Amino acid sequence: MQKIKFKLFVTDHTHKSRKAESEVKQILNSIRAETELEIIDVLEHPEIEKSWLVVTPMLVKVSPKPEKRVFGDFDDIEKTLKMLGLNDVEHS
Repeated sequence: MQKIKFKLFVTDHTHKSRKAESEVKQILNSIRAETELEIIDVLEHPEIEKSWLVVTPMLVKVSPKPEKRVFGDFDDIEKTLKMLGLNDVEHS
């Protein structure tokens, strides 16, 4: 399987953003595949097109295609993987 690439969009260093980062890292550590995570603070990147950025935190599976977006809370690993279209990926 090819590397699975993700982007996590957060707002500043709020408790919610730190919690999301921790939960996403836990999910990625559970996947038995090579992963890559880019964390983007939208306040530090004004060039980001805000029209498609509905809410933060938002996790985007960039590749492999199709791109999938998940918003909010990522504490349920099974649910988050399913929403990302990765429910068939081996994980612990």
